Amino acid sequence: MYNILCFGDSNTFGYDYLTGGRLDYSERWTGILQQLLGNNFNVIEAGLNGRTTAFDDPFRYDRNGRTVLPMILDQSRPLDLVILFLGSNDLKQTYGQDANSIALGLQSLIRLINERPWDKLYPKPKILVLSPPVITRACLEGVSEFSESSVENAHKLSYTFLEIAKRHGCFYTDLAKTVKVCPDGLHLDKEGHKQTARIIFEEIKNEIL
Repeated sequence: MYNILCFGDSNTFGYDYLTGGRLDYSERWTGILQQLLGNNFNVIEAGLNGRTTAFDDPFRYDRNGRTVLPMILDQSRPLDLVILFLGSNDLKQTYGQDANSIALGLQSLIRLINERPWDKLYPKPKILVLSPPVITRACLEGVSEFSESSVENAHKLSYTFLEIAKRHGCFYTDLAKTVKVCPDGLHLDKEGHKQTARIIFEEIKNEIL
């Protein structure tokens, strides 16, 4: 049995932009990935709306990915693969971070994973970094947490995330090349979840496990 931890934000949680609720497990990329991989794999879903790589949300508790990842790693062991799917929330203007700083937040998660006390019973897992789909100006409408600078930096994440992944020997997939966000400018719709699952499935099947 291969165990895969999917650590992410609302696009791993499965936020439904049409209802404000949550997509069914069978419609989320994690559930679709589980179906594609089959019974020899266990896909562990750990997504939360608003989660960042390493920044504290001044309005909501427990959104800093770096503070909760150690616990989630320990409770999910043994692990063969950790998928990191974060970065979009880090673009919010409240954090004031650019693409380079967000990539350093990602790097802190990778280092955290690699530096855990892994052993023969619980070997160190491989890491797959996902560069998120690019947010669009649609997310600026109304009272928004995002700004024009957020959209500008979103286009740079593919490059900065790739550099961090290469530096630490992680697998890397750029979802921005093929997956588009839904009309709200931020989230995946059902088709986006399907695309994401298929892309990750091919990566796992051909390159990782």
